[in-house]
Amino acid sequence: MTCTLAYVLLVSLGANPTVVHLGDTRRVEVSVELSRDQTAKLKRAPLTSDDGKRWLRLSIRNEDGSLGPAIFARYEIRQNQLVLSPRYPLARGVTYEAVASAVGSDERRARFQLPRAGAGKPPRVTAIYPSGDRLPANCLKFYVHFSQPMREGREIFEQITIENADGNVVHDPWRRVELWNEDATRLTLWIHPGRVKQGVNLREDFGPVLKPGGKYRLVVPLKVRDSSGLQLASRLEKRFVALAEDHQRPKPKKWNVMAPTAGTREPLLIELGESLDRALLHRMLEVHRPSGPTPGAIQVSENGSRWQFVPEKDWAEGKHYVQVDGRLEDLAGNTPLRVFDTNLLSKQGAAPVLSLPFRPVMLPAREGR
Repeated sequence: MTCTLAYVLLVSLGANPTVVHLGDTRRVEVSVELSRDQTAKLKRAPLTSDDGKRWLRLSIRNEDGSLGPAIFARYEIRQNQLVLSPRYPLARGVTYEAVASAVGSDERRARFQLPRAGAGKPPRVTAIYPSGDRLPANCLKFYVHFSQPMREGREIFEQITIENADGNVVHDPWRRVELWNEDATRLTLWIHPGRVKQGVNLREDFGPVLKPGGKYRLVVPLKVRDSSGLQLASRLEKRFVALAEDHQRPKPKKWNVMAPTAGTREPLLIELGESLDRALLHRMLEVHRPSGPTPGAIQVSENGSRWQFVPEKDWAEGKHYVQVDGRLEDLAGNTPLRVFDTNLLSKQGAAPVLSLPFRPVMLPAREGR
């Protein structure tokens, strides 16, 4: 990919940091030159994000001149340079500031802004999971899907709220860690575990986020913006009722596995008996034969209670099995291995069944005429 000096550079104090854009002007690299000793020091151990931030960080510059938290980024050493690569595309029309703080006696800064693109279609919320309107009061997370890449920034935790039936905003419900997928079109919102687990100080001080019998709405407001700065086309509310808390482990051995017909590409169907984490269902169940994995496509029902697998090739005769990852979660974060709200050292009862055998059905041989 061709790299050119970023034309969006506004201010650079000293020789470094340097901002470079990578073809797509929403992707940049920020680099700072290191001395030979500094390079050697950073190469002594694997370079973590925390290590990198002590030397070089990139933040949004707010209108009052203050800097927001350091943006999630990857760091690497290239020859005598420390290079920062933001994990997600940057937002147009937003001012960023790079600060090199450990390469000399004075901080060195570079301030830049990506130009606004021509007006496009405003973003939309395309789905929110869990999709049901009756959720356990200890529901652990929501997945919010958008129609296009969204703006990174921890203000999202102030913007998206949970309101009760009286219209009052539930106080600070979120675990404030940004969890976007690779193209920033899906946000995972964790309800703070300290507000879910019983006996934890946060829950004792502020109470649980959701209470059994309560009516709530998850509100995604207009002010949530995409990576080009456009706000949502419309406000979205997900209304739901909180049921009793769920403190039961999912039990794969109770799932209803409906075997397909051999010699066809009929789907393998599994009725799960409850709603499980829909995103995890796409990657924590695999179909195997004794010889190895069976490639194919997975589909999950909207409410996460039905799993379907279509093989790339016709089903072969003989033994197959579905391998379940023990970390698969239900809506309350319980897994086949343990209940979420439990001491990690406590016993969890019998070991779960995580391998579900089945045999594709053989059709009767057709008699000759």
